[in-house]
Amino acid sequence: QDGVSTYEHISRLLAQCCKASVVDALRVRLFRLSLSGSALSWFSSLPYGSINSWADLEKQFHSYFYSGVHEMKLSDLTVIKQRHDEPMHEYIQRFREMRNKCFSLSLTDAQLANLAFQGMIAPIREKFSSKDFDSLSYLIQKVTLHEHRSVEARKCSKKVNHVCPYIYGSDDDEDDSEIATAEWVRSKNVISCQWVKRSGKEERYDFDINKADKIFDLLLREKQIQLPAGHIIPSAEELGKKRYCKWHNSGSHMTNDCKVFRRQIQAAIEGGKIKFDDSKRPMKVDGNPFPVNMVHTAGRTADGGRVRGFRMNSAKIINKYQRKYNKQ
Repeated sequence: QDGVSTYEHISRLLAQCCKASVVDALRVRLFRLSLSGSALSWFSSLPYGSINSWADLEKQFHSYFYSGVHEMKLSDLTVIKQRHDEPMHEYIQRFREMRNKCFSLSLTDAQLANLAFQGMIAPIREKFSSKDFDSLSYLIQKVTLHEHRSVEARKCSKKVNHVCPYIYGSDDDEDDSEIATAEWVRSKNVISCQWVKRSGKEERYDFDINKADKIFDLLLREKQIQLPAGHIIPSAEELGKKRYCKWHNSGSHMTNDCKVFRRQIQAAIEGGKIKFDDSKRPMKVDGNPFPVNMVHTAGRTADGGRVRGFRMNSAKIINKYQRKYNKQ
């Protein structure tokens, strides 16, 4: 009745009968109570002695009513897809309902989990593409935890001044975690940073992108960003030559290459949280810093000759101080 197949009807009956379903005689009696309409009329019209066991009753019931129209196939299961705005638990519910209608379909737990995974939205498939799921329950557990973290991260983004990429986004570094694990702290303090550049139209960023790693350390040291529990930055010895992003706590890329963190720094500069460090202003070198009478020179100087010794000595002094500055 109501579009339910004979197989599904019996499955529901046995589930409701619990311990009573063990005894065939009780099954037959309870089966009659589960019928209505044409099915009840059919059962009442059965000849006396035509049913000798539960197996006979089940066989005749399927033979009379089951046409195969309501049974779904593998192709029907594979077309079940998660909608973009559909929560994962609703998608899994639809998937399970379709699976229950595939009575003749024989699949292992891993195969069933893989079918459900292939029907999920693209960002989820990309996120877990390298993982194998042994069962549907394990798949649900992992994806549910992933969604829960996304919701919590979006809540935190309203309280803490940091950008938390949408978990289903697929933009470069955001595929990694994942979520930006380091967080900005609400503070009015302005941090001086020697790696911030003076703003200019020709520059995409107002800081040296090759110093993003050092900027992270500076912000963390000045307590402008904070790390969540469990986020421990490995030492240089532990990392060796391995890639590691301090912002994402991820090994997929370097901090200096993290586009998300670059945008975070740029936003902080434009918002006035980080400024150019005037104390690290490049040294001005006078074009003629030393009078002739203060530098020992070789050759003639008073008669207007070429003061080659003077030029060589002054150039050495200038280069000496320039190298000293560059090392700072």
